[in-house]
Amino acid sequence: MSKPVSILLPEEIAILLEQDELLRSMAESILADELRRLLLKTLVLDKLAEGSELTEEDIAELDKRIKRGLRLRIEAEIGVGHE
Repeated sequence: MSKPVSILLPEEIAILLEQDELLRSMAESILADELRRLLLKTLVLDKLAEGSELTEEDIAELDKRIKRGLRLRIEAEIGVGHE
């Protein structure tokens, strides 16, 4: 069973959807599928993080290490800093 919901769209998109039943139907299908995927992914990630003992500081440190590692790998690939 489907239930209608309201979303805000840019005016030009809203006008196109109001004028064309096929576009509206396609958009509804695409939006429903993407929202379903996003919600499922969010629920799974929430479940995985539920028992985590990581603190915000731990997450910030991991983020910093990952970004540094990526930067170093990219620099190595393009030869920056190795002259």
